[in-house]
Amino acid sequence: LLSLGPSVSSSDDTAALSSKLHISPDAAFQLQTSAFLNRWFWWKLAGHKASIDEQIWEPYSRCLAAYVRRNQGKSLAGYDSASKSFYSLCDAIYPEDEEPAFTPKSPFYSIYKSLGTLAQQCGNLKKAATWIERLYSCPSQSELQRCATGAKLLSLRLQAGHWDVADALRAVVGVMESPVRGSSAEWDELIVEVSKARRVVISVLSKKPDNGDDSRTLEDESRQLCESMILLCP
Repeated sequence: LLSLGPSVSSSDDTAALSSKLHISPDAAFQLQTSAFLNRWFWWKLAGHKASIDEQIWEPYSRCLAAYVRRNQGKSLAGYDSASKSFYSLCDAIYPEDEEPAFTPKSPFYSIYKSLGTLAQQCGNLKKAATWIERLYSCPSQSELQRCATGAKLLSLRLQAGHWDVADALRAVVGVMESPVRGSSAEWDELIVEVSKARRVVISVLSKKPDNGDDSRTLEDESRQLCESMILLCP
């Protein structure tokens, strides 16, 4: 089944989007989900023992990442399709509704990030924030990773009209005020997410609050942290 769809490599994205060469990204992803479900049920029937992370979740995370790249927010139902796909696999593999543990190096970290990105592309900011909150709560992140996820969470919450952002702001400002080390990939992601968050913060601070509507204004601590963030990354 997996061989029937296009390659998940980013170098094949242009060809994968050609209706003359391949089925649509939505159909390809549904086919890939069916393949992983079939693999799991075959294991159960045959008593086969293998690594679930390596044989199911890792390749599934690559298929999901390809779907996110190729969807590009064009299909508003894309997030619903992807989330149903993920939950169908979880229901089959974890019937007791257990929450699989994850680290920044596990497939679930990539899956949650992809689902958050796809939800954001499709305009579902609340769902996007929910997935990024899972990443933000990962205890084994590096300081740079936590700052990047905190900056993304900050952007999503403010765009969705949620003003409870003090914790994410403290994480971002704390790292920006401290000398930290990390890989070039971590720094690249941090710069991108902090730049996006800065633009959202400036937009929020520049708006005049509605008269008498305290629910749509930042608390004093959050406002001060926002101002510190802007000054730290001019």
